[in-house]
Order: sequence, then structure tokens, then C-alpha cells
Amino acid sequence: MAKAIGRILERIDAAARRSGRTGKDITLVAVTKTHSVAEVVSLKDHGIANIGESRVQELTTKYDAMHGLFTVHFIGHLQTNKAKQAVRMADMIQSVDSVRLAQCIDAECVKLGKTMNALIEVNTSGEDAKSGVRPENAIAAIREMALLQNITIQGLMTMGPLTDDATRIRSCFKILAALKTDCARVIGIALPELSMGMSDDFEIAIEEGATMVRIGRALFAEAS
Repeated sequence: MAKAIGRILERIDAAARRSGRTGKDITLVAVTKTHSVAEVVSLKDHGIANIGESRVQELTTKYDAMHGLFTVHFIGHLQTNKAKQAVRMADMIQSVDSVRLAQCIDAECVKLGKTMNALIEVNTSGEDAKSGVRPENAIAAIREMALLQNITIQGLMTMGPLTDDATRIRSCFKILAALKTDCARVIGIALPELSMGMSDDFEIAIEEGATMVRIGRALFAEAS
């Protein structure tokens, strides 16, 4: 597994250098859905510090084994009725896709005496199957979410379109990077993190400014 992870890190570093950075500037979030507790825990021995889960129920079954070993990112669509569980287990929720969800997360944080790091999910592809705030509504939504006391907005997240068209994929990542700039310019909110790029498109995402990439299938496929 060490060699497989090393190959992924080499690809991350090469893409980062093409954007004037290095691999040290990119956070690798290992997507661990469908993988066993033993597989997940073994990642720690190979330098993986951040893991991402997309289902509350699955995270619940793994949480006791992972707690304290990793920074836990919740990266999947989160229903408001499951916000309590996600808030209890996650260190960051990357998929805050509405003001209503943000308010639910904030309320649960109040109960737990916790502040949640969050990324605002933006639907840059326009695909109906994807969650996220529409780009044209994002500034207003972020301005409202920023008023919540128990959420710290760290940045933005998106998923690339389901296509082999690299130009279209790149355009979606450009939209998110431009939105980050607009947030700083229009409402004075600096958003250091851009979580974009998965197994099939993470190199394009890094070239367009990603600071976090969420890699599961490619990482575990190479490690198998």
C-alpha cells in the first residue's frame, strides 16, 4: 500500500507544481466508504491523516475505531435529520449545501458545545443529480451562513461533472476558484480551502487551485 499511496502523492505533487505549488500544499482526503475498519485504520501507517465518509450510517459503524487517528471529513449529501450524528462525529462537514442545513448544524453544535469547520458545496456543473448551492446564489447563501456562531466556513467544495470532457471538467473547477475570489472581494470572507477533484479528475482540480482532493477508488485500486 505504501507504494500505491506514494504514486498518488507523486501525481498530486506534479499537478501542484504545474500550478506553482507543491504537494505539501494539497490535503489528500482518503475516501473510505465501503472499505472495512481494518483497511481504514491501516491508512494511518502510511501517512494518511484525513479520511472522508459520505454516509452517516457507515461512519457510525467505523467511528470508534477511527476517532483520534484521523481528521474525519463528512463529504456526502447530509439530510437535516442526520445532522446531529454528523456533527457528533465529524471534524469537518464538506457538504453544506443550503442555509437550512447550516442552521441545523449550528443548532446541533450549540447543544454539543462545538464549533464545526465547514465547506459550502456548490453545484458548478448544473447537474440535477448533484447537491449544492447554485453559483449565482452562493454569495448570498454564504453571507447568511457566515452569521452563524458555531460554524466556521473554511472554503468551498464541488464535484466535477460526470464526463470525459476535460474542458468541461476544468470549467467547473474554474467556477469554484472564481467564486472563492468573489467571496473575498464582495463580502470580505477569505476562504482558504477549495475541495475539488476526485479519482478521475484530481489533477485538473489541483491545476485550477484545489487545496483538498478526495480520492477513494483510485487510491484503493492502486493499493489492491
